[in-house]
Amino acid sequence: MSLNQYPPPDLAIEVGNSSLEDDLNRKKQLYQELQVSEYWVVDVEKVKLLAFSVSQEDTPEITQSRHSARIGNKPPRRGTAAESNK
Repeated sequence: MSLNQYPPPDLAIEVGNSSLEDDLNRKKQLYQELQVSEYWVVDVEKVKLLAFSVSQEDTPEITQSRHSARIGNKPPRRGTAAESNK
């Protein structure tokens, strides 16, 4: 896809396992330069979602959200397949 023909996406998501360092450095910088509105990184090893947003000021800067969260920290809901297999 050529970004010369299309606007940047509103959201970019990277799933980082072996590429986590690259996702949090080089790719984060790239998405900042492209002015992607939001950038999420899933840290597979820590089971964590890191959320970043780009400010809409003269010099766009990507910042980490205070709302980054662990993934899967809730127990299964009652009546789910996981519970019925007990």
